[in-house]
Amino acid sequence: MTSATGTLAVDAVIFDMDGVLVDSEPLHTHATKLLLADCSVDWDERESADYIGLTDVESFAALTPRHGLSGDPRDLATRWTERAVPLLQHARPMPGVPAVPLTLRERGYRLALASSSRPRVIAATLDAIGARSLFEVVVSGTECHGASRHPMSSWKRPGFSTYRRLAAWSSRIRATV
Repeated sequence: MTSATGTLAVDAVIFDMDGVLVDSEPLHTHATKLLLADCSVDWDERESADYIGLTDVESFAALTPRHGLSGDPRDLATRWTERAVPLLQHARPMPGVPAVPLTLRERGYRLALASSSRPRVIAATLDAIGARSLFEVVVSGTECHGASRHPMSSWKRPGFSTYRRLAAWSSRIRATV
């Protein structure tokens, strides 16, 4: 798409999931509280703010020494996913979802989703809000490596690399790249 001035306009929009499409943090926090209770940890939910934007493995890598948890953070993250997925059926879309992404797609924009969540958590969340079919590319933080693991910073990866000019929409950033 080109703008009225003839310059290259944005042809794709990458959405972050949590905090943009859905307010899933209360559900994620509840899943964490359930798992930590199983580990005999009385967890203060206010601590969840320290882990927003991290993958679940990164979160449990930080929680393990902080709370003296035993076990590998990857195993704890898998156990967390087992608790989170059923809770996510209660996820509700943010205002404007799915109307805004649908309108963008109808106007010819390509849509992608980037989330630090695991693919199974992404799928359960998108199913709950009826948005799974909106995105041609979905990238999980578990698929990203390097200095910044959030997939919003990985727009050059396969799938995103065909986009000429992107608009990224996150609860923390709004950028055109």
